Amino acid sequence: MPNDPDVVARTLEISPEELDALLARARRTLFEARRQRVPPATDTKVLTSWNALMLAAFAEAGRILGRPEDVAVAVENAEFLLTALRDSDGALRHVWSPLDGRARVHGLLEDYAFLADALVTLYEATLDVRWLTEARGLVERMLAHFWDEARGGFFDTSAGTDDLIVRPKELVDNAIPAGNSVAATALLRLAAYWDDDTLRERGEQTVRLVGRAAAEQPLGFANWLCALDTLLHPPVELALVGPVGEWAPFLDVLARRYVPTLLLAAAEAEEQAAPLPLLRGRTALGGKATAYLCEHFACREPTTDPDVLAAQLDRLLGRHGEDEEEPFP
Repeated sequence: MPNDPDVVARTLEISPEELDALLARARRTLFEARRQRVPPATDTKVLTSWNALMLAAFAEAGRILGRPEDVAVAVENAEFLLTALRDSDGALRHVWSPLDGRARVHGLLEDYAFLADALVTLYEATLDVRWLTEARGLVERMLAHFWDEARGGFFDTSAGTDDLIVRPKELVDNAIPAGNSVAATALLRLAAYWDDDTLRERGEQTVRLVGRAAAEQPLGFANWLCALDTLLHPPVELALVGPVGEWAPFLDVLARRYVPTLLLAAAEAEEQAAPLPLLRGRTALGGKATAYLCEHFACREPTTDPDVLAAQLDRLLGRHGEDEEEPFP
């Protein structure tokens, strides 16, 4: 049993200072002896998929907790993955080694799916449309190279992989989610942002792969059930336009509420709003930051008051039926 240093010093009949010196000499002796042994192997590989999981966690935590330093970590990681682990033709690589700075192994489904979904989360944290554009490019490549035309869903390996007897298709969520469940989520989230029926149909086809199995064994399909929730429930859409310096109170309203199907889009200027359907035609009232709370692109009356937005959002999340406001034309 460990003892307090003062107790050990009294037992050995030496001063605490002498005990400290004795322990320092012992540590040096042990360290020198250990240096003579073969060190254990060190796993230094960097995986695209695992980094994407980290990226999403930092982005979401940074947005909700108001920690810009966490969002900065996510942005730095996204820049790294899209540079060091992507070929010039846009294809992802699975693993990167810091020992030689080289990326190897053709990207797997989980690399594309995890990174695309993480970039959507990063957009919600930064409101930089670049990340949505990058995510869409990844899912389009994922559809082109991993989609199973015969049965729907995605193979784990790309069509160009020729060193396997069969192409596996993992469907069960384990310690990390299945590539297919994250692919379905990414497709449905991006379909909502871009109002893209093709992405929505592919996402629904993918979810249908596990309908019966998920109902019978839900613990093995946890992330699939999140994808199903995304499919069945329309997103809570918030369009925010106007001066970026006035966005914070509106974003704080979101951060203080659990909105699992959030679809958040924002732009300061009209040219920034153009790519996203949710932002088209939204104007800043009186030149002030203005929030439009919508479902299926039908919006309640726009407001420049964060407290009004909070009340609108609480009514929407509470589903008070006749108490809900009529959509704003």
